[in-house]
Amino acid sequence: MEKQKIMHVSFWIFAILLFCTVVSVRIQELMRNEVTVLSPTEERSLNGISFPARCLRENSDGITGVWEVVREKGAMGEEIGVHFRELSIIFQDETTVVVLNEGYGLLIADYFAYPLEEGMAVEVIGNEPEEQDMKNQLKNQKKNLYQLVFFVGIYIIVIFLANYLLNGLFNKKPWQAVLGIAILIVAAYMVYRAMGTVDIPRECLPEEQIFDISFYKEKLYYM
Repeated sequence: MEKQKIMHVSFWIFAILLFCTVVSVRIQELMRNEVTVLSPTEERSLNGISFPARCLRENSDGITGVWEVVREKGAMGEEIGVHFRELSIIFQDETTVVVLNEGYGLLIADYFAYPLEEGMAVEVIGNEPEEQDMKNQLKNQKKNLYQLVFFVGIYIIVIFLANYLLNGLFNKKPWQAVLGIAILIVAAYMVYRAMGTVDIPRECLPEEQIFDISFYKEKLYYM
């Protein structure tokens, strides 16, 4: 009897950790800072490259430069990140900056949802989102959110079912335990897929913590 209790408690811990892992992976993707990028234009007469002056930024050390968008290897495979690059300015006015052409392809972050940090993983989007487009996107996400809630409910039910089937280990029916673990993994995969369909605009989510309740209260207040 004591072994059964330990087994069931261990199973519940496993099921909860599996759920948290699946959800956290998708949340990490949702929380990636969204950026748009542009390529500088070659200025042969000045032996330089030009880009809009709005792309010129100042980092935390007070150094002027741009946020360069690069592909690099990360913990989850290849990902897109940003690095601050100091440039040699040749010419600058209110609209345009010309810097020394150092002979390499440069992709510069133009728009970004939240302030960038060195080495931050980002998601490149096509255009800067407009407020009305974000509202429409949120409305279109209702179906996906309902679907996610449905599969989370299914997952909870499956935990109870799988937990019951584990008793097969003590009733000389090990196939029941195997079946229970199998359906739990399938349910977790369905939650993972449902989370993947949720595509909320980055500006509609908190900067750092997705469960920042005060952020959502403020958003609702101004809507």
